[in-house]
Amino acid sequence: MTQTVKGLKFDKIIKKEIPSAVVYEDDQVLAFRDIAPQAPIHILIIPKVRDGLTGISKAEERHFEILGRLLYTAKVVAKQEGLEDGYRLFHPG
Repeated sequence: MTQTVKGLKFDKIIKKEIPSAVVYEDDQVLAFRDIAPQAPIHILIIPKVRDGLTGISKAEERHFEILGRLLYTAKVVAKQEGLEDGYRLFHPG
């Protein structure tokens, strides 16, 4: 799936046009269960406003705060899911 198609799908999930199993949401990020999990617990955490951040390779200095927010959200969600002692983060781009 291309970044553009993924982006469009994520936009629809953020707008609640596509249903998802949300596990965490605030004004900047949305975390939801993957519909095709590759692990017993597989949660996607995305920024609500991408501002050109379609992959880690596209990160610029202006994305500094949202990148930190995404990492912090991973910690919060891991604790919520009972994974405080170990989890992996993966970013495909």
